[in-house]
Amino acid sequence: MSDAEDPAAQSLRLLWGDVGPGRRGPKPRLSVAEIVAAGVAVADGEGLEAVSMQRVAAEVGYTTMSMYTYVPGKELLLELMLDAAVGEPPTLSAEGWRERVEEWTAQVQELFHRRPWMLRIAMRNPPMGPGQLAWFDRLLSAVLDSGLNGPEAMSLSMYLLSATRELARIHTDGAASPGIDEYISNLSTVVTPVRFPALYRAMSSDGFTDDVDEESLSRFGLRRLLDGVDAHVADGSGG
Repeated sequence: MSDAEDPAAQSLRLLWGDVGPGRRGPKPRLSVAEIVAAGVAVADGEGLEAVSMQRVAAEVGYTTMSMYTYVPGKELLLELMLDAAVGEPPTLSAEGWRERVEEWTAQVQELFHRRPWMLRIAMRNPPMGPGQLAWFDRLLSAVLDSGLNGPEAMSLSMYLLSATRELARIHTDGAASPGIDEYISNLSTVVTPVRFPALYRAMSSDGFTDDVDEESLSRFGLRRLLDGVDAHVADGSGG
């Protein structure tokens, strides 16, 4: 592998199972897939902080230096783990495109709930691996049925992917934190109508007198976004 290889090209090559230029001699005894599977197992059992090149090397019975022959560094290892950990894409059974989008986002949330360590991995590139592309393709299939054209559907799907991931991260980070009711209660001690007029107005509305559920709020936001898509398609507007 050349030192000048573009990082995106390097990721693409390893994500799709090409371990580099062919070499004469016996077949390598270790595969990238085995290394990645070992990394995923460590993350599942002990969290992402336990994953290191040294630890994964020990899991597969190789030296740390030999690991770099297969995977050039931890950052790329994490990217490969992220793609492998998504597993098979969901089968979306709902009939309407909107319902399939909601079904997809719920499946993504469930995946991140099972493997919260995935949210700790920074996405260096848009989806490029077979696992993430398969999930993205399922979402895009539903969005295309809305009537959006190709570029519009791609744009919306990328937004939904990013938003769903970020909401999952917020919910995961907040699992051990005060709930939204307590958050609003704490804010009410510092938010005044003079300094934060819009925030004060929203917090003073009747909606905050009832129990507020984060999942319901997320679903509300998604449905209003999809309402906008329907309106956009109905009036034939562009841009």
